[in-house]
Amino acid sequence: MKSEESFLTNMTKFYVITMLSEKPAHGYQIITRLRGITGKNISAGQIYPLLKELERKRLVRTQPIKDGKRKRNVYSLTAEGKTFSSGLLARFSELVDAAIKPRLTVCAHCGCNVYKGGFGKVVKGRRKMFCCRYCAGHY
Repeated sequence: MKSEESFLTNMTKFYVITMLSEKPAHGYQIITRLRGITGKNISAGQIYPLLKELERKRLVRTQPIKDGKRKRNVYSLTAEGKTFSSGLLARFSELVDAAIKPRLTVCAHCGCNVYKGGFGKVVKGRRKMFCCRYCAGHY
């Protein structure tokens, strides 16, 4: 499926950037975490070209570290990468809000968000929504 592949690729990019905003990691750590989260077989062929592209765009820097007998490249966000990551997370948050808010009801008494259900009551000829009977009784 083309759309599932595209989704996985975009989610892979998003997750790699957000994961690196938490802490630096080497490629194998990134692959292992992505496999655990997605349940998919994430390949090195997906991750390393992405890391190289992020490095070319100066969003990521590489630092070689000796790990026992091997040398590993540890990837971390640059200052520009941190700014990019923060902006990306803010936009993602706005998208999630936009997808959820039309389905939200705000309690007329306490102001809490009711995602599903709620309690409706007619007050002074107008129908009001509440999160519970308690709030409806105290309005």
